[in-house]
Amino acid sequence: MPLSAGYVLLVEDDDAIRQLVSSLLRETGLRVQEAADAAQALRFCSGAGGAPGLIILDLGMPAMDGESLLDMIRQQYGWQAPVLILSAMHPAMLESAAQRMKARAMSKPFDLDDLVAVVHEMLGSSKAP
Repeated sequence: MPLSAGYVLLVEDDDAIRQLVSSLLRETGLRVQEAADAAQALRFCSGAGGAPGLIILDLGMPAMDGESLLDMIRQQYGWQAPVLILSAMHPAMLESAAQRMKARAMSKPFDLDDLVAVVHEMLGSSKAP
């Protein structure tokens, strides 16, 4: 399976959310690389064999926010994978961030079925339930 067909980079500092989303996506047949923060994500990116098909990230993380992380990934690695933001920030601020980042956004809390559908849609996959 080519990386872009099912490899997702998930960057989320909340352990429970990261584990839930990762498990859910794996159940639908996707490969997921988890990172608990920006530093861990960057370490993964430096050794990755190619860009993911999708980057899912939180905006509010310690040390480096999701927007800064995405800028760094795009500049250092040239990855232009689609991006899905998962965030609890105010909807107007979230929409503004999504526009700046050329990303799609979902507010926390989110519906799990909706998340799976959006992820598969963004990947161009037909595996969504």
